[in-house]
Amino acid sequence: MLKRKPGPTLRAQWLGQQLRALRESTGMTLRQAGDYLQRDPSMVSRFETAEYPIRRGDVLALLDLYGVSEERTRDGLLQLSDDVWRKGWWDDYASVVGRRYIDLVWLESRAQRLCTYEAMLVPGLLQTREYAETLIRNAAARRCRTAQCRGPGATAAPRRARRFGGCILALRDARSLPRPGLRE
Repeated sequence: MLKRKPGPTLRAQWLGQQLRALRESTGMTLRQAGDYLQRDPSMVSRFETAEYPIRRGDVLALLDLYGVSEERTRDGLLQLSDDVWRKGWWDDYASVVGRRYIDLVWLESRAQRLCTYEAMLVPGLLQTREYAETLIRNAAARRCRTAQCRGPGATAAPRRARRFGGCILALRDARSLPRPGLRE
């Protein structure tokens, strides 16, 4: 059985869409962009569709070609081009939880602020490793019989809390708090 190649990451797709929008806004063709980069137009198309990740130097050249001079836009797209090639801690879990979930963790890592609502669980940023492992084990008991239960949630909470400066505001319903003398 042939092993299926994973599809493009959300990071690469996002960068490709931004570059395509810039090219189209200038009225340039794939051929013109390819000539400028000294590449085949099909390669520029592959960059834009995220079939092939684009190198930082090519991103810089395209930004110059498209006349993008605003520093914030340039820096954002260059950071994104670096992210396409950089492997984050969460990428080690792609075989366990799937590429789409990993893309969500990447998006969260770029967030400036997180707002979550958890009616039945301890919010993710407040979860301990043991709590997360118990949740995973209980939710996927059949699947975990032969495989070791692990996932980004089991180790992510401390990293995520540090990312947001360690400042966490949590509101809990008093009925969900343990009370002395009552069995849990």
